[in-house]
Amino acid sequence: LDQAKPADEIVSIANYFCRSSRMRIDHHFAGTARNADKRGYDLVQDLLAGKHELLRQGMV
Repeated sequence: LDQAKPADEIVSIANYFCRSSRMRIDHHFAGTARNADKRGYDLVQDLLAGKHELLRQGMV
C-alpha cells in the first residue's frame, strides 16, 4: 500500500462500494420477476366473468 497511488486507492474503494451496492439492489429486486400478480389478475378476471362458481359462493 505504501507504493500505491492515492488515485488507485480511491478507485479500489469506489469499485468495492459500487459492487456492494449492485449486490444489494439485485437482492431487493430478485423477487419482482417471480411474483403471482399475473395469475392473481387472471383468477379475478375469471371470477368476474362467472367462472369458478364454487369459489364465488360465500364471497361478498
